[in-house]
Amino acid sequence: PFNCILFERLIATFKYVSNAGFLIYVADSFGYLGSVATLFYKNYGQANLSWLDFFIYSNYALAIVGGTLMLGALLYFKNKEVERS
Repeated sequence: PFNCILFERLIATFKYVSNAGFLIYVADSFGYLGSVATLFYKNYGQANLSWLDFFIYSNYALAIVGGTLMLGALLYFKNKEVERS
C-alpha cells in the first residue's frame, strides 16, 4: 500500500500519463533482490553472527536509512508543491 501511494504521487507530481503498475513491479523486483542479497551477505559475510543479532542490526540500519529517505522525500515534495503554487 505504501508503494502505490508514493508512486501515484510521483506520477501526479511529474504529470505523466501512466499508472503505478510498472513502478510497483520494479520496486517488488528490488525487494526480492534485497532478500537474496541479505541471505548471501549473512551466509558469506557475517557467518559468525547469529541470525537474531544480524536482524537487529539490520533493522536499526534500515530504520535510520528509511527514515532519512522519507524525510528527504517529504522535503522534496513540499518544495515541489510550493513551486507549483
